[in-house]
Amino acid sequence: IRRPPRSTLFPYTTLFRSEEARFDNFVAAGNGEIIEKLHHLATGDLSSTLYLYGNNGVGKSHLLHAACQQAEKSEVGFLYLPLSDLVEFDATLLSSVNPVQLICVDDLQQIRGRLEWQNALFHLYNRFQQAGSSMVFAADCKVSELNLVLADLVSRLNHAVLYRLSPLNDAGNAQLLKLRARQRGLEIKDDALQFLLARVPRNTSALLRLWEHIDRLSLAAGRRVTIPLIKEVLAE
Repeated sequence: IRRPPRSTLFPYTTLFRSEEARFDNFVAAGNGEIIEKLHHLATGDLSSTLYLYGNNGVGKSHLLHAACQQAEKSEVGFLYLPLSDLVEFDATLLSSVNPVQLICVDDLQQIRGRLEWQNALFHLYNRFQQAGSSMVFAADCKVSELNLVLADLVSRLNHAVLYRLSPLNDAGNAQLLKLRARQRGLEIKDDALQFLLARVPRNTSALLRLWEHIDRLSLAAGRRVTIPLIKEVLAE
């Protein structure tokens, strides 16, 4: 059996989540109900199975990480399984995962065409369900579009509460960047913000990666985030 190194296999908690991903720095837009439900799961106030889906960049992983952060603060046992990192290993590793109060399974689309992983996840689902655990699955599409061959797993996933994450519009992305800037002790003027948003793809993940670059340059050079600084970054 090929297993991940111990550093990536155990405990599936702090190793695979972003310290900056919290509920309070996620711009809800039309996703307020999802955040509320996840918060209840992460504090142990509710038991349920959720299935989140949406295009890349809408914040699925952010919300799963945030749920793990909240669960840790609330002393709720949790696991985070990033399938994009794990599918290269033997699927039997899931048999050693013991039920906890909350499990978050990310990048579910990665098991498409991988029958051994579908079987392993099916058995994990059953164990956690019998233990009364809350489960959150995230994928880039609906269950029906995963094209899974294991009908029993499809049936289980279809019983989850389905939520589609809505992407942020320009106003939402502007709000997000202002929030990130305030958290870093920076200020970005509206003219600079609109200049940036008009020149980058409307993909929140790509926008945040670009913002991180602008942020680092601003701090390193001791400069404010202005249109000239943004021009320099875009010209690189």
